[in-house]
Amino acid sequence: MKRFTRMLGSAAVLTAALATQSLAQTGTGQFNGGGVMYGFTPACINVGWREQGFQVSARFHPNGVGSNGDWESIVLNTQTNSIGTTVYGGSFSGIWQAAEHGGNFSRPWWILQGDDNHADIRILAMWPRTVSETTADPVTIRGQIRHMGGTQWCRANFDVIVVQQMN
Repeated sequence: MKRFTRMLGSAAVLTAALATQSLAQTGTGQFNGGGVMYGFTPACINVGWREQGFQVSARFHPNGVGSNGDWESIVLNTQTNSIGTTVYGGSFSGIWQAAEHGGNFSRPWWILQGDDNHADIRILAMWPRTVSETTADPVTIRGQIRHMGGTQWCRANFDVIVVQQMN
């Protein structure tokens, strides 16, 4: 009987450890990584963006994953600037979508999704296309932002690889 009780105790400890490990692998809905911004149009270059592009750190929040609500966002940070875009009421897609966006250049600024000088974003490719709290592999995203920073026809490309932060 003692042996059986010890086995039950060991099984309970193993079950608790596996459950804890399972919980520890739940994703937060925040994907961090890096990549590049490049291919700036003349309108961007005229307001100070470099032709050769920038290395960026990236943060991606997919719609409805983790504690994310009914919105999707991506933030790209260079060594000196940052720009973030958010689409409310859905996810990014392959067509141009009006986006709320903001950044920090010489000063912080924000432009709402419904404003006349809002930015547009589109995702040209994403793999895997669907992500969830269990996505542990890197996610690659290729996209474009136009009318960036409230500058008409300023368009830039971005390629990033991000990985979900696990609890």
